[in-house]
Amino acid sequence: MSTELRILKPPEMSVISIYDIQINSGIYSGYSYSGDTIVIPLQTIMPSIWFGGYIMVFGTLAPGATVGDTLVGKAWITTITQDEDTSSNQFILNTEVVGDVGPHHKSAYPGGVGFAHNIN
Repeated sequence: MSTELRILKPPEMSVISIYDIQINSGIYSGYSYSGDTIVIPLQTIMPSIWFGGYIMVFGTLAPGATVGDTLVGKAWITTITQDEDTSSNQFILNTEVVGDVGPHHKSAYPGGVGFAHNIN
């Protein structure tokens, strides 16, 4: 196993696309899946006062997700080398489904359509 970013999406979400929005350290070279987990290989990330970058995962919610549901996503870094500060290697995001009560109108924050993140 090499250094990787792993993302376990909420089970109610289907992935549409994954984008490297900003990479400050290393090179984004695509992704693969290991079961329900998105695996993004990383090069060595040198210590820095700057964050390494960020990657956005876009998706849709399953019809069974209703307004008020809490979706849980998890991201973590795995590495074969010793890490002196592991406090920032894992992130869990609890997100409430928001929107109107129409059967086809739902979204999760952060989310929406386009750069303005509009909710239809």
